[in-house]
Amino acid sequence: MKKELETVIYLFILSKEEEKEYLTSTYNLSIKLKKLIDELFEYTKLSSNDIALELAEADLG
Repeated sequence: MKKELETVIYLFILSKEEEKEYLTSTYNLSIKLKKLIDELFEYTKLSSNDIALELAEADLG
């Protein structure tokens, strides 16, 4: 709990430029985390035996 409170206090003393950098970094890392979670979900889905594959002709030309 102490660490969380210190983080909130720190955010209040950031300059506007530091705040923008911090928020940008947080946003970018959140996007990366979302992509990793999505990939993990897809991998889990593909790893299960619930998916049946069907062969089909495809026009590659």
